[in-house]
Amino acid sequence: MSSRFSSFLQFSVVTVAVLLSQASLAFCATPTELLSPAVGPPTSTVLVSGSNLTANDVVDIYFDKTNVGQATTDSIGSFSGFALRVPASAQPGQHSVSAVPRNVIDGGAGAFFRVETDWPQFGFTAQGTRYNSFENVLTPLNVGSMALRWTFNPGNTGFTTLEPPALANGVLYVGADGFGSKTMLYALNARTGAELWSFGSTGNTLINTPAVGNGVVYLVDIGGTAWALDAKTAAVLWRQPYGSTVGASPTLDNGKLYYGSEADDGRDFNRALDIQTGLSVWATSSGTVESTAAVFNNGVFAGAIGGITAMNANTGNVVWSMFFSGGPQVGSATVFANGVVYLGDGNGNVNALSAKTGATLWKFATGGSVLGGVAVAKGVVYVGSQDKNVYALNATTGAKLWSFGAAAPLFYSPAVANGVVYIESTDTTYALDAKTGANLWSYPVGGNTPIVANGFLYAEDGIGNIYAFGPQKH
Repeated sequence: MSSRFSSFLQFSVVTVAVLLSQASLAFCATPTELLSPAVGPPTSTVLVSGSNLTANDVVDIYFDKTNVGQATTDSIGSFSGFALRVPASAQPGQHSVSAVPRNVIDGGAGAFFRVETDWPQFGFTAQGTRYNSFENVLTPLNVGSMALRWTFNPGNTGFTTLEPPALANGVLYVGADGFGSKTMLYALNARTGAELWSFGSTGNTLINTPAVGNGVVYLVDIGGTAWALDAKTAAVLWRQPYGSTVGASPTLDNGKLYYGSEADDGRDFNRALDIQTGLSVWATSSGTVESTAAVFNNGVFAGAIGGITAMNANTGNVVWSMFFSGGPQVGSATVFANGVVYLGDGNGNVNALSAKTGATLWKFATGGSVLGGVAVAKGVVYVGSQDKNVYALNATTGAKLWSFGAAAPLFYSPAVANGVVYIESTDTTYALDAKTGANLWSYPVGGNTPIVANGFLYAEDGIGNIYAFGPQKH
């Protein structure tokens, strides 16, 4: 490393998607205008721009201490549009991005970029795959050393069940199904478990996972009222009552919130709401919906008691419907991946359907009901069954790749990240090798659906406690 760059780093860290300026050629630069978010997961592409640098000079761009490219300033010492790809290996936390002119000592400028991955809704993305492709802390090699980092219990006098959380900007948003408590949502610091705020309504509870986007938390309570809350303060931005019982988690995509209801004046609906106002964009009559919808491009795929319906995302018009023999309950979520819709059912099957037509591509029979959703990652479908087994299936053919026998039934959806499958039975949380099914780690807590991001695994016990696990501190 050059002494020029070493000297420069002592004074500043540089520019990530920000407009840089400095009062003089001597280094005193501070970012003055944000051009794109200075936060994102590994592999994010961010734009680097600078001004008031040396005119007509070559500027070296560094991510931490690594030179990632060069830009050339114009006649007034500015450059813009340098596309920096955050390294896949960049660990969660603050990193410097540096713009260092070659011809002026201490003439650079800088700012911080924060590497952070969100799990902003039940399925991770609107497609519902429950696959975090950005995780780079927990691996098959170190997950076995995970330790308990913190726990949280609301401490209400009534019985309270915490629902699967959403994660955004370092905050966990956890729904609460509390008897004797009017609180239905908690915001927790994701690294410490400290309670930041709680939100209560008129006694309705939240039995699903909220969706978070653009600084807003969207939720639909058990009474059918849809809410938009400021993610930092819990201030109500809008509230719209729809009078239907809601159990499945909402899906956020392209300016709309999609969810299904169990009853609305004797009828059942899939709905799409405008996220700016909460007003209904469309409502399509359907069977009783207890399954989180998968959304991709112009399609909404929503399971209901007995089958699944595909709808146009803009109009709600039904594209196709498919019903299972015997009318079983459908798993807690549908998944879209590579033109295929995957879902489990109460008959004990994992189903792969054509997203275009609803035609069955393959079906895999387990020995018990499949009431959790599946996860899909790198051509493999992962699912738990009430027969006490976790299965890994070829996503194209349905062929079994491996199975793992748990000690208790599995009702909940798995999560997949960086070669590890995380899943809870009724009494244990497991971390399994995604390639072999080998048990890498377990902990005697179970009863809900886990998520994993930024080196933390978040699990719940179904009776009001949330647990955060991470690599042991050295």
